[in-house]
Amino acid sequence: MIALAPGPLWQQWSEANLNNFKRMENEAPKVYTRMMAAVKKALGAKPEKAPAKKAAKAQKAQPELKDDPEQYLKWLEERCKAEQNNSTTDYFEFAKSQGAIIAAGFPPDQAAANDIIKKHAPQ
Repeated sequence: MIALAPGPLWQQWSEANLNNFKRMENEAPKVYTRMMAAVKKALGAKPEKAPAKKAAKAQKAQPELKDDPEQYLKWLEERCKAEQNNSTTDYFEFAKSQGAIIAAGFPPDQAAANDIIKKHAPQ
């Protein structure tokens, strides 16, 4: 945890290091972001919410195999990996729910989708 000097001492320290902060923000933005979050926390500020970009990514709609085979197969791979952490019943229910979507695909794409499901199936 970062220990900060109270009141005016913090202000002097931050002003003396302003150029270093600007350089860090430009050259190492991830480090800068984490450091500033730690400083804000140490000063008693409430943590900021996660960026909207991550929320939008999490809400990505399921692509259809017949419309975009590459995107569907990529999505299916990610979901199967995530479903592996659930129970065997949950995994097979998920795989079953994908059956109609896979059946609507072109035969080589169907085979690729079924291979993904088999590859990640619980043993």
